[in-house]
Amino acid sequence: MPALGAGELRRYAVRRCEHTVVVTALSVSAVVVVLLTVGFWAFFVHTFSDPGSPALVGIRIDGDAVTVKSGQCPQDRVRRVEVWDSDCPRPSM
Repeated sequence: MPALGAGELRRYAVRRCEHTVVVTALSVSAVVVVLLTVGFWAFFVHTFSDPGSPALVGIRIDGDAVTVKSGQCPQDRVRRVEVWDSDCPRPSM
């Protein structure tokens, strides 16, 4: 291989430096994109699995029967239901 002159050596060094900068920038960008993707995924999974507001409840009254419908997870269980007339005072606990 022939010896490189000063100008060729300088151009080679500059190209090598530019190559290193580009590869480093692409690597850092890829890591940032992956971290942002994981962060957004975790945020949305947390938001959708644990809603901050109470669920909507549907109520229907047919004569003496009161039907209440509410969405819940399959593992949840309804433990107690309280129903009172709005004209009467609320029962004390």
